[in-house]
Amino acid sequence: MDNGEGSNSGAIYCYDGKLRETGIKGVTITNGPAVSPDGRTLYWVDTLERKISACAIAADGSLGPSRTFVTIDKGYPDGPIVDSQGHVWIGLYAGWVARRYAPDGTLVSEVAFPVGNITKVALGGPDLRTGFATSARQFLKADELARQPRAGALFQFSVDVPGVPCPSVID
Repeated sequence: MDNGEGSNSGAIYCYDGKLRETGIKGVTITNGPAVSPDGRTLYWVDTLERKISACAIAADGSLGPSRTFVTIDKGYPDGPIVDSQGHVWIGLYAGWVARRYAPDGTLVSEVAFPVGNITKVALGGPDLRTGFATSARQFLKADELARQPRAGALFQFSVDVPGVPCPSVID
């Protein structure tokens, strides 16, 4: 992606020992991807378009056509994950919340924070029911930082549905 966040030169690649193109191109700020627990759906984000997209993952790892999963109305989607029920969690930069969407794109729940820029959600802890949300303070002016003194902090919250254990990517 363009680190200046100005052109739609971003793309998503697959690495399976070799770097392969996926066909997902023309993205300004790419975020994700996240994969459904059954390994059949890839979710990816175009942050500036305020869109989470989904596409099928074939048995050979190739991707089907992307479709809009969710369009965000407030804030910018940043860093999706998927929980054990296949629901998509997303932090909203300039949105003050993290949201959880059902596999059909229905908004199921929302967690509010005392800071505006939520950048990523992770589910961990011994039972994978502890939510963690990172936040950012970049580009905030002095008056905004005064209203959100915890901007840039890591937040913790509880969830009812556990996350998915992360497989090791190191052999």
